[in-house]
Amino acid sequence: MVDADMMGYGLAKTTYTGSQSLVALAFNENYLPVYNSDDSCPDNTCNCTIDDVVYVVEQGRCQLNFDSGTSISGTPMEGFGLHIVNCSTNGQPGGMTTAQVEAEFATKFGDMSSYDSFMDYNTALLTSDLDAYATAFDTDG
Repeated sequence: MVDADMMGYGLAKTTYTGSQSLVALAFNENYLPVYNSDDSCPDNTCNCTIDDVVYVVEQGRCQLNFDSGTSISGTPMEGFGLHIVNCSTNGQPGGMTTAQVEAEFATKFGDMSSYDSFMDYNTALLTSDLDAYATAFDTDG
């Protein structure tokens, strides 16, 4: 991570909508070195007001455990954010719910045995050793 990339500066997080944000959070907490984002809402549920309408939003927000102290400028560094927010209660452009969009992608990808350009829309993480991840995935099915 370079000095310019941290919360408030540069590329610091990804945010996706997901109909099961707490399931995604549990997955991240189980398999990745993450911690709950410091500014998450209590019990991962927020009341958000947009145009005087209050929406209840379920969030699965965490950050990669990035333990390198401070940046060159002396700013405390925070881990890269992995945010999954359930916006199912909000009106969506196009009239589809988040779950319907997810179902379309699941159908499109199938068993992922062939490439689709939408597969490039992802957050890629680098590790020097995949063995621990492969073992954990195999163990858990």
